[in-house]
Formats: sequence, C-alpha cells, structure tokens
Amino acid sequence: MAWAANNRVSTSPIEGGIEITDADYQAALEGIMEGKIVSIEGGVFALVDPLLPEPEPEPEPEPLPPDPLRPLTARQLRLGLVLNGISLSSVEAAIDAIEDGTDREVARIEWEYETIFERSHPFIDWLGAALGLTPEQVDDMWTEAAAL
Repeated sequence: MAWAANNRVSTSPIEGGIEITDADYQAALEGIMEGKIVSIEGGVFALVDPLLPEPEPEPEPEPLPPDPLRPLTARQLRLGLVLNGISLSSVEAAIDAIEDGTDREVARIEWEYETIFERSHPFIDWLGAALGLTPEQVDDMWTEAAAL
C-alpha cells in the first residue's frame, strides 16, 4: 500500500496523509518527475500543475527623450523673434558688437544668408545668449516659431 500527503508520496504511512492505490503511487512518481504536485483536497488524491507565480508587471518604459527641435526657416526664426518682442535690429546690433572681425563677418553671413536654422547650431546658442535669453527660453520660442 502507498500513502500520499500534500506534495509527498511514500510506501510507508505519512502523518496526515491518505492511503492511495499502487497505480496512484506510480502516477504520482511520474507526475513529480514531470514537475507536478501531489495534492490532497478533501481527502481526494490529485496531481496538479504547480501554481506559477503571478508574472511581475512589465516595468514602465523609460520615457523617450524629447524630440529634437525641428529646423526653422529664416522666415520662422525671424517671425518668432519679432513676435516675442525681439527686434531684428537688436540681432544686427549684437552681431555688430562682436569684437573679432572674422567672427563678426561669419555671424553676419549666418544671419543674412542661412535659409534653414538648426536649434543645435552654435550660432543659435550664441544669439540667444547675446539677446539675454536662457536656453529654455530659446527652446520655447523655437517651438512656437515652428508652428508659424
């Protein structure tokens, strides 16, 4: 005769176990080898699949970095400045105030002849600082100008 208790089988009596047939004993041994669990519910022998732990919830995805600010046309850049109270003459005055002649002429060429402005271009950072704007203010104005 064989015996079974929760998650155990034996050919000897088990405290708190029930008597099972030899066929149930063999089935229990095979089931245990397959990863099943011996269960005694209400005095009835059964082989059950183990309860799998609840899967952990997927972690929240990392927030994506903000989209880079898209390029502006010369028209959008100039309108964005004017609509934020910055005159084009103040831009020209800032360029005129550059001490080094070569740097001044390079800045003037960037301002007068560039048709597409990239937010990451050093001229934009310089211009923002020369006009007393923080990088955040430049970004905000850039976003507004992109809609023009």
